[in-house]
Amino acid sequence: MSRQRSGRTRKPAENKKTTIAALATFGLIFVAVVVFVIRPTADTASQAEAETGGKVLFETYCAACHGEQGQGGIVPEAPALNADGPASQLSDAEIAQMMRQGSELMPAMGADFTDEQVAAVTVFIKSLWTPEQRAAQPGQN
Repeated sequence: MSRQRSGRTRKPAENKKTTIAALATFGLIFVAVVVFVIRPTADTASQAEAETGGKVLFETYCAACHGEQGQGGIVPEAPALNADGPASQLSDAEIAQMMRQGSELMPAMGADFTDEQVAAVTVFIKSLWTPEQRAAQPGQN
């Protein structure tokens, strides 16, 4: 059966081609939206993975003294590492050096942590800061 449109008769094969073209176009648009709009970027995924991994390490090795949310005060001399503490005044390199070398009261983690683990703990610590503190962190601008 043919359909009349604007005085023109369309053949069934033409209708089928039009339908396939429309579906293909819709499919391409759908894929583009999923790939470029909905899917998180690699940087976002990497950041989230580092923060999650850093949190696990922090809870295992650091929270006993610095508190689970970096609030400090669990051990009286352990400073807060969250937004209330002085850590946001340190660069990433200084935070990493402190983890690797330790201090008078803090054990060194240099032999225990890989570079990736040190970076992940640093990302987690920075997640406890305000956006303004992260933006103003030394060596990050």
